[in-house]
Amino acid sequence: MRNKCLGIILTVLLCFMPFRFSLAEETQTVLPGVESVVMEQNGNRLAYPKLTGMSDARIQQAINDDIIVSAGLTSHMITFASLTPDSLWGLQVSYDSYCTESFISFVISAEGKMPNNRQGHTNTPLTYDLSTGKRLKPSALFADPAAAQEWLETEALNTLGKEISDYEDSSALLPLPMERFSLDEYGITFWYEPEQFTKINGEAGACHFEYAEIQHLLLKDGLPSMAGMLVPTYSAEEQRENVWKALAQGKLEQIPVTLGDPMQQLVDTFGLSRTPDEFPGGRYFVMDHPAFRSILLISDAMQNSYEDSVLQGIQLRRGSFCGFLVGETTRYDWQKVLGEPAQVIQLTEDMAYEYDLPEGYCDIYTHCGNTVRLYADDKGVLAAVQFETN
Repeated sequence: MRNKCLGIILTVLLCFMPFRFSLAEETQTVLPGVESVVMEQNGNRLAYPKLTGMSDARIQQAINDDIIVSAGLTSHMITFASLTPDSLWGLQVSYDSYCTESFISFVISAEGKMPNNRQGHTNTPLTYDLSTGKRLKPSALFADPAAAQEWLETEALNTLGKEISDYEDSSALLPLPMERFSLDEYGITFWYEPEQFTKINGEAGACHFEYAEIQHLLLKDGLPSMAGMLVPTYSAEEQRENVWKALAQGKLEQIPVTLGDPMQQLVDTFGLSRTPDEFPGGRYFVMDHPAFRSILLISDAMQNSYEDSVLQGIQLRRGSFCGFLVGETTRYDWQKVLGEPAQVIQLTEDMAYEYDLPEGYCDIYTHCGNTVRLYADDKGVLAAVQFETN
């Protein structure tokens, strides 16, 4: 009955709407097995994914049907059909996807006129087990979902709670929406309902965790193992080579930026949570995109704007740098891999305050014109990593 109703609605829309409707060819940004169903009219655009090519047609159809229902696409189609060139608000619906042999994950975003006839923004994460066609639950990822939620919520409050605008209520970050998650190559993102947490820019909030920082929470077999969520063990030589490679390329694989990128382009792409914070010799940029939780971008100490500035550094205050885990790896561990640092700086109380870092030591290593600074707190544990141009 549900399929029949959906078919009737689509037929009505196709008969009476003067918009262009197409099944777009797969592009480089769309994973194999996913096609984009696209509707365009008067500057409005509605695009959603359609899974193709599965050997089990029933599972494929079940997933495609659930995408329509769970993302509220029927309501968006009706809204889309009602829009005219004179409409107060338009509508933009888009999606991102990530697929492995075990699962496929989508985030469907809608911005503009919502089904309640108000302007708004929503993100709908949909992650499916490809062997059953059913939505994945936290129990498929975490050994103890309740304990995982407690740890994740503490981290979200202690980190994201400090980055959001003063005009936003950090208490809205709890509870973490454990059932509303998406997966990608490097981590998991939890997506808030707009009714729970909406940022100052009007977008629904999200909180991202890198797989490396939640290894202790993940199941050691099943989906995390099959999907590559468990971090492999590298030898000291392999880890050292990974560090030199990152320095040579000016890029960390899990962060979607490269040293030297124009700051204006990065701000346009990832947004700013607030006005950049100053420190001696530069400024920290707190980006709005969930991938940058507790990850700061660094540029020069510009006076009024950043139009002509470039990315000079990346500072990680969580996650992993080539296997060195913030909050866990010790100074002894990284010196055993990288050897004696080229330079050591002691962070006094005053210096720590100026740079918003703990007192301790900073070990500096340089390769191919770039530098990594490994900051140890007073207990010798990695507190932050700064990856920068010389």
